[in-house]
Amino acid sequence: MLKDFVYFDEEMVLKFASQLDGGQRARTTEKQSRRRRGGLSISAKGVGVNGSKESGEDRELEITDDPFAAFDRLLKAGEERPDELSWIDVNDPETDLAGVGRGFTITGEADFVIPPFSRILGSREQLQGLANLASVMSNLAPLIGREGLGSNLDMAQVEGVSKLAESIGDQISVIGSFAESDWTVAGTLGGVADIDDIDGPLVFVGKVVEIVPAGSYKSLLTLPGMTLLTRDQRRKMQQAPKEGDEGNWISGPGAVLKFLAIYR
Repeated sequence: MLKDFVYFDEEMVLKFASQLDGGQRARTTEKQSRRRRGGLSISAKGVGVNGSKESGEDRELEITDDPFAAFDRLLKAGEERPDELSWIDVNDPETDLAGVGRGFTITGEADFVIPPFSRILGSREQLQGLANLASVMSNLAPLIGREGLGSNLDMAQVEGVSKLAESIGDQISVIGSFAESDWTVAGTLGGVADIDDIDGPLVFVGKVVEIVPAGSYKSLLTLPGMTLLTRDQRRKMQQAPKEGDEGNWISGPGAVLKFLAIYR
């Protein structure tokens, strides 16, 4: 099956695949040589050829491991060596995820959504644009006779939005729900990810970072990779969502993952 990747963490995939190969396989150099020997000899019996003169060429060939090929090797290894690699192919979440803990790698199909806060905060460019627009409006207000417009803007908050845009770095949180199960998976996507493309049933592969037990909650603001809160702030956060904010929390049972890939 040809895969249409919505998200792909090339660095993690190569790191995992290299462990399967017993070492780093990302780059290999091979040296190839060709040698020819030839010469001319004259004797009483006539003219002949021998190997007295040498000529040839050396050539170096560099082979770089393709990350998508490495991903396919990783999937195959997971299928063939699930116990050795702590690899779980999730078909029945209630059964397959029982006893799963930190360090397991799980793969399955889930219905993914972008939580509300991530749709707003998930684009550094968009956030920075809003902050810049607010600053421009504040500066233009006196020139267009709308001094009150500028006074309604809290520039400290505008600066805070600008700093928030710099710290987030285009990080997107996603939640995936399994069909006919209370289990969910969630995690933060770094780098390039298309928000509009992460919607509906998708196949995922991810490393378990944390298990959220049934009856417990975890705020998406506290996921690994998010830099919105300090460690002390994360500890002091409420342990359950307020009414109307449930979409920004993981409701147990759930698994917090570091995603290697999401695709259809």
